[in-house]
Amino acid sequence: MKITKKELVKYLDVANEVTSKKSGNTIFKNVLFEFVNGKVKLKAVNDNSMLECLTDCESKKDESFCVDLSKVLNISKSLRNKEIEFSKKGKSVNMSSGDAKIRLSTVDSNSFPVIEFEDIKDSIKLNPVDLFNTIVKTFSSISDNESMSSLTGLNVKTDESSVIFTGFNSFRMTKSIYSGNFLAGCDIIIPKKELNLVKKIISTTDSDITIKYNKNSFYIETESVKFKTRLVESKFPDVSKIAEIKPECRKVSLPKDDLIDVIKVMATVIGNEKNVVVKMFFENGTLKLETDDYDYGKGSDVIECEYDFDPFRVGLNIKFLLDSVNVFDGAECENINFHFTDDVSPVFITSDVWQDYKTVLMPMRVIWE
Repeated sequence: MKITKKELVKYLDVANEVTSKKSGNTIFKNVLFEFVNGKVKLKAVNDNSMLECLTDCESKKDESFCVDLSKVLNISKSLRNKEIEFSKKGKSVNMSSGDAKIRLSTVDSNSFPVIEFEDIKDSIKLNPVDLFNTIVKTFSSISDNESMSSLTGLNVKTDESSVIFTGFNSFRMTKSIYSGNFLAGCDIIIPKKELNLVKKIISTTDSDITIKYNKNSFYIETESVKFKTRLVESKFPDVSKIAEIKPECRKVSLPKDDLIDVIKVMATVIGNEKNVVVKMFFENGTLKLETDDYDYGKGSDVIECEYDFDPFRVGLNIKFLLDSVNVFDGAECENINFHFTDDVSPVFITSDVWQDYKTVLMPMRVIWE
């Protein structure tokens, strides 16, 4: 039974995201190989998810075996030849590639959980690049606080003309919209802990991604991969009022590269400290950014900019601000737009080239000298 190393490693790497999740069931550390009719299925499960990958192989007979996924993945990555051959012998499986020969013990295939994917009609089709970029843009705004379950995932909502992705954690929000013809009524929350796996699945294909869903489960399908996991079973909060930029907002365009560099320097100074404020002062055609003087250091810098409002100041969490502006590093634009109402209302961050994407940050209370 022969498989190309490239294809095997690609799909084992995806499956490893499933088996690496903590569980008390040792069978979940294994991957099930099923060779049937010139194809091989690689199956992986954990307490909440199941995965099936399909790729071509050379096989003279149907066969299956269950083996430790981490071991077979690491071995496969290190083998030097382009093809890897498997042969089952008793309770072991032999791997060979060129002069390399490895024997691994197997687990009883019958003890591996049965993987079944339901036929679900409700679905959304998306371009893989769009979906991948959406996850990158929204990931940092999704909460890790399990006590606020409704915020621990990416909200996906549809109407007839758009699909809206929203991440929210009470202090910041990101919203990304894609236009098209969609089935209205989707309103689900995909767990944050599964989004890195979703990105890996997306990276295996250039074809459209199909998202399917029902009341409790989320499915993602490509031509070679099927994945199912549990949804976050909570109602996502209504953030429509927070997400709208008000007409009275002050707007200023800041040079993207300069802004990102300045904030990176300040974030490096403060290190891993949380809840550090960067103060932003707009006055005399400049933006001055500075942190307070802490034991671990202080930072300040000035950026020239143009705006048509009176002197203004606001304080933002420097970590959240860095996450927010870093997203725009991939945008083909020279400026990042900031929209302010006052020093206690939400701050909106946008770009002229990403008109369907915005980040919202809540200001922090600051004692101004």
